[in-house]
Amino acid sequence: MLVLTCEIKIVTAKGTLVFNYVNDVSIESGWKAMTDRCVIKLPRNLKWKDNTLNKLLSVGDKVRVRLGYNGELQTEFEGYLMGIKPTTPIELTCEDEFYQLKRKQYKIAFGVTTLEKVVKSFYSGTIDVYDMPISGFRINNETGAQVLERIKKDYGLHSFFRRGVLHVGTVYVPDAAVSHKWHFQRNIISNSLEYKNAMDQKIKLTVISLLPDNTKVEVPVGDSDGDERTLHQYNITDKAKLKEIGESELLKMRYDGYSGKFVSFGIYDVVHGDIAVLSDNDDILKREGSYLIDSVKTTFGVGGYRREIEIGRKV
Repeated sequence: MLVLTCEIKIVTAKGTLVFNYVNDVSIESGWKAMTDRCVIKLPRNLKWKDNTLNKLLSVGDKVRVRLGYNGELQTEFEGYLMGIKPTTPIELTCEDEFYQLKRKQYKIAFGVTTLEKVVKSFYSGTIDVYDMPISGFRINNETGAQVLERIKKDYGLHSFFRRGVLHVGTVYVPDAAVSHKWHFQRNIISNSLEYKNAMDQKIKLTVISLLPDNTKVEVPVGDSDGDERTLHQYNITDKAKLKEIGESELLKMRYDGYSGKFVSFGIYDVVHGDIAVLSDNDDILKREGSYLIDSVKTTFGVGGYRREIEIGRKV
């Protein structure tokens, strides 16, 4: 029999609080969202040294959430408290390390530099940054989070923390991806997956090359009336080369396979960027295959321990 177990640890100014019970936990993580978020619901009448929770907790307190079955726990979230709702039960809203990147402003002017040096100017932890030259970049009274948001807007590069590493522009890291096996007749509870044929998919891809002088070269490929996507490249002026890159990318975007989400139990230490290996006893449905994971929503509480997995590109 599987018994739900948890450990909620909050480091406050008055001491470290550890709870082995919780009303509900919800954690959302994905490379498109930039920031992982966690909502924890605890009984409002909890006390520690005669102090109620809302008197003990402060914005910025460090939070760690570990969940599991039968006392075997795995760390699901680490971050900081950013909101406290004095409801019943009391609701705590938390963010991952991006919370710290919102706390300090910088003013720096760069000449000819690289994206890696820009990121290192406001973050000293472990990073994995797309190797890209930048010219004339300025940080003008902006936080690290605001700079990364501007990089996303101007250069199309997503930023997020995954397993303690700040990734900028590296959405999938195949060498670091962990494969997890799910079976439709065994450990998949429900799904909203939709099968699609490669030949039926219409995609309009715009390949954008950013040049060192901050100008752009744009080349459209694919279907003029298709779903619009963008692909960013750097310092490539040859339109024929950009078209070749775009057409190669279209082959990856169009595939026979599934898109959508499925729900499973809280098994596996899953993060976005990992690989979902799906197997099925019914060959007619063609649901077998391996897919990159785009997002993971983990819930824990009276409804059980569940993961909602959103799959992306087929491997």
